[in-house]
Amino acid sequence: MRVRGENETQIDPDERFIVNPHEMIDSWTKFIDGKRVAQKVYRTIDGEMAPEREELGDNDESEWPTRNSRPKDPWARAVLYLPMKDSTGEVVAFKATGGSAIGEIGELVGMYGSADRHGKFPVVQLQTRNFESQHGSVIYVPVFRLVSWEFWQADTPAPEVAPVPLPPAPPPPPPDKPAAIAARTPGTNPRNNMDDEIPF
Repeated sequence: MRVRGENETQIDPDERFIVNPHEMIDSWTKFIDGKRVAQKVYRTIDGEMAPEREELGDNDESEWPTRNSRPKDPWARAVLYLPMKDSTGEVVAFKATGGSAIGEIGELVGMYGSADRHGKFPVVQLQTRNFESQHGSVIYVPVFRLVSWEFWQADTPAPEVAPVPLPPAPPPPPPDKPAAIAARTPGTNPRNNMDDEIPF
């Protein structure tokens, strides 16, 4: 069942929402003993992109706090704000804290960034899928089903997607060494940045 608001009003399966990825707010938050001790916020409209987890530090699991006798990563990812407009024009915010839900948002935003959209925004219907976790509980994940494209504001095209900054390219290999064995610059990601789960 899909619900919205504090009163958990059920969402009609046929209801459509225009999604505005330009104003999405992403975050990494650090918790120690259940208390928030740090938070890093990234706004798409400012051309910011949430980094990979390893770039935050605190990567030594032996120094992590424990939960049920297991190391618990102190950093948690959350999409704090993804603006959506319903058929009445009301703007609502979609929030995601689970990894699978954030991944679904990443799929939507990645598709939006690469689509020939003519200044329009994606219109979606909210659906769900589920799977069984390793602990036996059922996990429900939102699914954004693309149904059309519309302007966020009447006849006002969306701005171009801000370019994602790329790491500097490694220097070319010396002439006497084949390119296939050239070393990658330490700390750079061998994948294309557009392959990231959350490309903005």
